[in-house]
Amino acid sequence: MWTLSTDAASAPSVEGSNSSNGSVVPPDPAKPSSGTVSTAGTVSTPPRAATGAFDGVPSYSPSSVELFLRCPMLWYLQRLRGWAPRVEEWTPNRAVGSAVASGLAIQRRVGVGQRPPSSEALQGALASLQEAWQEQDQWELPVVEKLVARGLTLACEGPQTIGMVRALLIEEPVYGRKPDVVWRDTEGRVVVDDDKVVVSLDARWESERLAEYDHSWQFRDYAHHVGVLLSEPVYQVRAHLIVLGPRKHVTLHPMTYSRDVLDRWYRSALSVWETMHAIEERAQPAWQNLLVCTDRHTHFGQRCPMYDACHVYGCDEGQMEALYERAQKEGI
Repeated sequence: MWTLSTDAASAPSVEGSNSSNGSVVPPDPAKPSSGTVSTAGTVSTPPRAATGAFDGVPSYSPSSVELFLRCPMLWYLQRLRGWAPRVEEWTPNRAVGSAVASGLAIQRRVGVGQRPPSSEALQGALASLQEAWQEQDQWELPVVEKLVARGLTLACEGPQTIGMVRALLIEEPVYGRKPDVVWRDTEGRVVVDDDKVVVSLDARWESERLAEYDHSWQFRDYAHHVGVLLSEPVYQVRAHLIVLGPRKHVTLHPMTYSRDVLDRWYRSALSVWETMHAIEERAQPAWQNLLVCTDRHTHFGQRCPMYDACHVYGCDEGQMEALYERAQKEGI
């Protein structure tokens, strides 16, 4: 695990249709494909999915699955029905993370190496922040712009590209998910990185955060799907943790999964995806996970955002508009 105070081929478009709930219908494994992986390690066109790779089950994105595993009713109301709290306090944390990620994507297209961010990367990061910005009294835009520039510089000058030869994929869709970057390392192996930007993280809690990544659904999902796309195993998946305060630093946290671990994950994933699909198709109802309704650790320091929808309005969508609004008016 590296700890320090922190590029490009054209990538493929993947056959398959995305939906707003986070699922993707994978390409037909039986359909012939002209996809090839070149000797340079870049993918020219989508390769054929391995036989039985998805077994006819729509594969839902990691973020959608993690929400479902937290509480199926929460996933149903938010992702399938489009409900969200009407009044929600805005903070720049998510916008800062997205801005740093935007700048990194631009920087990675320049090439591999530890260097200060290019002017194009910095401009792209700040443009992303400005687009997401909401005026309020607590945060000032110039202050947060400096925070974004600090995060981008940390990442660009940090250890991520050590031992990497080229970027194979940069924020490209992989069967409905989008890893931040897929590398080819000096040994010819595939490495998948996901950027995690944290505005503030006390050093006492960093080890706990890294331990959560060790058991993350997302990273196993990336290892499986990138491996299917490239028709070769993923050597390592790494959490690229960029901490902006109180002590600014970058930590690279690598995870290596055996074939047995990924096979067990995949069998579990099929069961989860099948259940989610059945709920989406109204073949079975969603249920509440009552254990997490007021679990503030599960809901990032708050109670469940759909608490009143379930416990005050009884999941009656006809009454929920007093406190909630729908981002999408169409049905499932």
